Amino acid sequence: MPSDMYEEKIHVITIYANDIYKALWSNEPFSARKTGDFLKDLSKKVIDDLGDCDLDSLLSISNHYAILPYKYTLNKMGLDINTKEDTMAMALYYFSAVNEFLAAFHD
Repeated sequence: MPSDMYEEKIHVITIYANDIYKALWSNEPFSARKTGDFLKDLSKKVIDDLGDCDLDSLLSISNHYAILPYKYTLNKMGLDINTKEDTMAMALYYFSAVNEFLAAFHD
């Protein structure tokens, strides 16, 4: 593969990774939409119709019911992971791939 093809693939992956980061880590999937790719082309009408909703909270993965069993189980095990710093510390020691992914956004 030519190097320009690699550059294009890396660019596409970066776009997805940044949007995923905004949604999962920063809890800004909606408010940061103009700098992302997925939600950037929402019409003014849609934005106005959704104006009274807190879409960042509604679209946040940490508020999704699928995550609740994990939060509950970790809490019952005595792992108090309440902040992003706690999450980073847990990833550093137990989940090296997750730690590497998260660290890429902080460097």
